[in-house]
Amino acid sequence: MRRIATSLLLTMMAVTLLIGSACTERNPDYDPNYVPPCDNGTARCSEDERAIELCRDGEFHIFRECWNGTSCDDAHCVPDDGVPFCKIPDDCGNGLVCTAVVFSEQQAVGNSCIPAPHPDGREAGQSCAKGEDCKSGWCFKSVCYQPCLTDDDCPDSMNCAELSVTIDSVRGVLKGCTGH
Repeated sequence: MRRIATSLLLTMMAVTLLIGSACTERNPDYDPNYVPPCDNGTARCSEDERAIELCRDGEFHIFRECWNGTSCDDAHCVPDDGVPFCKIPDDCGNGLVCTAVVFSEQQAVGNSCIPAPHPDGREAGQSCAKGEDCKSGWCFKSVCYQPCLTDDDCPDSMNCAELSVTIDSVRGVLKGCTGH
């Protein structure tokens, strides 16, 4: 009886090995040492520093193009060297808008004078659904962004208020014109 059990066990093991090895083909594309080039959610600058790239599904894809007057630094679109800061639109010259940007060294948001990100966009203070609707490039609280210091800096019937914003994953507070 013991001999039959041992023989049966050996037969079952042999069949299992044959089945296990016969059903599996080698995958010539399998690389056991493969490591994806990036972790999902990781951000970096493009090689030309004109865009932010974000990792999705193990590959980097363009997340956001940097506007004229800005370039990518530490995965943020920041003002180019020499671009002036501003507090209100009157601080900027012709053809420039005072709009929100990231200052990566301080990990802070602020305003700089740059060429209008969307020259054909709506003027500051007009209603919007997304940043691309606005010359300034930003739509906060359904209004095209315009920085301000007081209510006097805003279009009629608008107030200057603190806006909590997140730009390129940097959170901050800016003062801007709102309808409320």
